[in-house]
Parts: sequence; structure tokens; C-alpha cells
Amino acid sequence: MKVNTYQILYKQIQKYLYKLYIFRNSREETIQRMIHGLLEAANSINYLESYSKTADLLHLKLKQIDDIKIVEDIANEILYKRVSKILRRRDIKKVWLLFDETHNSVYSKELAKKNFVSGYKKDKGATGSILFLTASLNIELNNTAINLVFATHLCRFNCFDKKKFIIDTILKAKELIKKEFVVLADKGFESYEIIYALQQCNVKYIIPKRKNKSIKALIETSIGMHKLLGYVKQGFQKKYFTEYVAVVKSNRGQNDFKKKKNKTNYDDYYVYSTNIFNLNVLNKYYRKRWNIETTFREIKDTAWLKTKSKNPIIRMFYFALNVIIYNTLTIIKFCGSFKSKSEVFREIINTIYFLKIASSLDTILNTPKLRSNINILLDA
Repeated sequence: MKVNTYQILYKQIQKYLYKLYIFRNSREETIQRMIHGLLEAANSINYLESYSKTADLLHLKLKQIDDIKIVEDIANEILYKRVSKILRRRDIKKVWLLFDETHNSVYSKELAKKNFVSGYKKDKGATGSILFLTASLNIELNNTAINLVFATHLCRFNCFDKKKFIIDTILKAKELIKKEFVVLADKGFESYEIIYALQQCNVKYIIPKRKNKSIKALIETSIGMHKLLGYVKQGFQKKYFTEYVAVVKSNRGQNDFKKKKNKTNYDDYYVYSTNIFNLNVLNKYYRKRWNIETTFREIKDTAWLKTKSKNPIIRMFYFALNVIIYNTLTIIKFCGSFKSKSEVFREIINTIYFLKIASSLDTILNTPKLRSNINILLDA
């Protein structure tokens, strides 16, 4: 079982490296050293540069890539293929498409100028962050559920980049998923442009609203479904549309408006932008979005590659690799008899150590002097 789990993960990473054209002419031994170094660094949850000797060679090759889209597209192609195999199962009950954003701290004037970094404050340290967008599928089966990352993207800090990622991912999901699915996203995706795009894609969605003054006034008005007027800019004109907003009680809410010093406790109510009109299921449905939060907690606890590089292509490469490793471990655990992804990864790391020892012994035993001594003993 050890060899099988190792081979499955090894082949996935090898496939990713080979599809990046800069690695196609690399020798098999070089690729193997790279993959082993990457997995050992992921196991240590340390910076690759301070752990693996292959980091310099790997970064040198990655810097030859001039377009970050190449790294993203190849990673997403691998993710699509793995997820599509699970989606062929006949015991699928329901599918949820979950969008989330992950921030990575970085200090770089160059990235800030290219609009890759948000929150940059001149010379005050690593105040900025790179934003990675991810889409996961939570697939409910008859007896269990599986959560897999479906697509990833290094985002430039503007709403239109998020919108394009969401539209592209939904269109791809519609090709693979035969059942109706629900889109869940956090407050970072709450904007008129994204909500209008979701309506145009004709999918069910739930996105929580920020509780500003107008939303608080809505809570004061009544519980239930409300119509608001939203707009998107199309050239120099505004395109108006109807946004449906639901005000529902949280699970800890009271039977009526809870008053504290003659004021409404707004924390007792959830407000969603949604086109699902059954208010009783909104809280239950939105709770599914926590699966993606658990996903990234598991990735960072199990295997996480970190880099000090400020190059966005290198950052994207490692983030995509983390996701590919997570998906592969999840599928191995799902199909095998392992209790956790950590157990699967320990098996793989133990196999790498075993292969290294075997290689060292093979090198020692194959020295000319030792071979001649063995032949003398055999002849005697």
C-alpha cells in the first residue's frame, strides 16, 4: 500500500511538472529529486529555500515562464480531471460549489505596482498580501461526502478579475455536474457585479451581506425576502437589476427581535443575497461553506509548501501544488482504508525515506572494489 500511495502522488506532481514545458527535457533523476525535495519540504511545513537543495534549480526553471496563466491553466486542468472521475459516480445526492479567498503575506513594491498585492503601505514591513481564489466542490454521496478543490487563481485586486474567475468556473462546473448545484461564497464576493454575473449564469447562490446602515434598516423592517435595486456599469451607462435579499434568524436568535437597551441585536440575524426563496433552508445550506475553511486548515496542517520568493508565478506554482497534493491525498483516503490525510502523507514520506536508503545502499554495493571482493568470496 505504501508504494501505491507514493506512486499515485508522485505521478500527479510529475504530470504537473512535465506539462510545464520547461521541465520536459529534464532527466528523470532530476525530476525525482525535485519531487522528493518538494514533498519533504511540505512535510516539514518549512520554507522550501531553507529545506530543499533543489529550490534554486526549480526557481531558475520557473522564472523561464513568462505568463502566470500557463501555471494556472495546467494546474486547473489536472484538478478538473481528478474531480470529473468522482462526479461520474451514480450515488451523488447533491453538489455545492464553494468560493473562497486566501491571503498570503508578502512585501514587494514590484508586485504592488502590478496590482497583485493589497494593503501595501510603502516601507512598513510585510503589510501587503497576495490573494488566491479557490473554488471547491462539496460532493454529497449516499453515505459520506468528499470535498475537492476544483479551480484556483491568483487574483489581481479588482472585482472584475473575481467575476471572470467565478463565471469561468461555473461554466466548467456545468459541463461536469449533471445535477443542479448551489454556489456559496463569503462576504469577499459580495458585489453587484458578481451577483449580477451569478444571475446571468442561471445558478442558485447564497452570499452573506455586510451589515451596513441600509442592511441594518432592512433587519429593523422585517424578517423575510426583500427586493433591492442593484446596478452594474456597462460602458458609460448603468444596467439596473433586481437583487433578492433574505433576512433570517440565526440559530441563536430569539422568537422576536431581541432588544438590548432598546436596540436590535443585529448578530441574531443573517442577511443573504440569494435567489433561493425557502428561508428555512438558507442557514443550513450556507453552513456547507465551512467545508472550504476546513479544507485549507487541513492543507496547512498536513502538507504545505511555503516560499520566500516574490515572483507571482513561483507563488502560484506552489499554491497550485499544495492544492494538487491535497486533492490526491483526499481521494486516496476516500478510496482506501486510511483514517486521515496525515496518515496517507506519512506513508508517502516513509516510502521516500526507504527509497533514499535503498538508493544509498545500491550505490555502496555497486562500487568496483566491493564488487571484486564479493566475487572473490563467491569464488572461494
